[in-house]
Amino acid sequence: MQNLQGLSAVVAVDRTAMGEAIRQALVGCGVKVPMLSEDIDKALVACETQQPDVLFISFIFDGSPALELMRIIRRQKGGVGRINPQLPIIITSHNPHPKQIKACMAAGAHEFMALPASRDALGTVIDRAVTAKRDWIEEKAYFGPDRRRRQIPKLPFPDRRGAG
Repeated sequence: MQNLQGLSAVVAVDRTAMGEAIRQALVGCGVKVPMLSEDIDKALVACETQQPDVLFISFIFDGSPALELMRIIRRQKGGVGRINPQLPIIITSHNPHPKQIKACMAAGAHEFMALPASRDALGTVIDRAVTAKRDWIEEKAYFGPDRRRRQIPKLPFPDRRGAG
């Protein structure tokens, strides 16, 4: 795990106790947490004003759609007082389900983390989201980090995947 000192995070969770646990774990990893919010609108404002290095969002968010928050952030145009559309977003959930994980990744999440998690696991997820420089995909259907891990070598024949 890399040194996470100097990073800042906004934590938007549906339960104060869980948010406090995540905040304490982040602080234990050296991450500054200027905002802990149970409200997505306040979290959005905090992202605009604080310009964090990473955003944590609870998947189940008291009726407010976490996926919509990700889409808002991903579709913004960066600039002064605006949220960086490439802001690393980590989704947390107590009850991860494959459909839930797929929906979050399709909305542009960098990472998905099942809770509860240890401080070391949290640090590893932040490290992957923040330090792993990935290409960025900007298409109509998807705007987010390129999660393809495998590098496909140059083929000795024309690549016909996706044709047809």
